[in-house]
Amino acid sequence: MMIGDTLSHFNLCMIEGAKIRRGITYRPNGQHSVFLLNPATTGSEILEDGRVILYRGADPALTSKKALPADQPMYDKKGNLTLNGKFHRAAMAYQSGQAPAENIRVYQKRHEGIWEYLGLYSLTEAWQVTEQERRVFRFRLERVEPQTSHSQRETHANCSENANPRLIPSEVKTLVWQRDGGCCVQCSSRENLHFDHIIPFSLGGASSADNVQVLCAVCNQQKSNKIQ
Repeated sequence: MMIGDTLSHFNLCMIEGAKIRRGITYRPNGQHSVFLLNPATTGSEILEDGRVILYRGADPALTSKKALPADQPMYDKKGNLTLNGKFHRAAMAYQSGQAPAENIRVYQKRHEGIWEYLGLYSLTEAWQVTEQERRVFRFRLERVEPQTSHSQRETHANCSENANPRLIPSEVKTLVWQRDGGCCVQCSSRENLHFDHIIPFSLGGASSADNVQVLCAVCNQQKSNKIQ
């Protein structure tokens, strides 16, 4: 899986080996953890071109639709660490040198049921702040993978070291996704989709909507660097 890959929620769960329904999930497969990023609701921030994420902690379940969100607690009523508490403990262990940084895969919601893989991050800091008269957690994540997507493997070797990496802006992705109907333009598949440059970046193609299309992984690999 490469940064920028899009996948259904079903495929996300298959990859992670568990049903991922919460915003934060602590080691669902016993290895790395998973954060789901929904910019419309979480209040999290993506900084430094995606290299840093300030993630807002998970809210406790509401007792009713009219209930106001409560503080994000460190412990539950039984005295056990909440999910926020587990990640806070992991960050403190890293800062004190007692453990390596917690690895977290981050996925960002693009459309209903569709997620984009943002990469593998390290949890480096955790703290609590007062936000609208309630205590909430904040987690600092720092990316540890190169910023390349499946379609970006077209040959960066042909580019100068100082050339800007090919990035497709979010607004272009949204426009292309809507235009192509959320499926591969070659075979109509809705699985393992990628944003592909029609004229490859290595051959001078731009990251504009008229030069970007949705392809599935199979069609993307078959295309390679050929101009169709």
